[in-house]
Amino acid sequence: MDHADQHGIDGELERLRRRVREYEKKEAERRRNLEENPAAIEALMEYIPEGIIIVSAPDETIRMASRRRYACRGTARRASRGSS
Repeated sequence: MDHADQHGIDGELERLRRRVREYEKKEAERRRNLEENPAAIEALMEYIPEGIIIVSAPDETIRMASRRRYACRGTARRASRGSS
């Protein structure tokens, strides 16, 4: 591999690194927006067609579940909030 080839590879790697950093920055911003906007999470859980359960890792407490999860299990929404 000559110097020109190495320079081209280095340039491509740097371009890809920049793209990854940009993606990571945008993803972090999206996550912050969701965390700062609980109404968006509530709406997602209300209308998403999949059954999703959000569980707190340390104590395995159910924090939230999607509407579809309740339809599958026949469980009242209020009964599951805050219970393990």
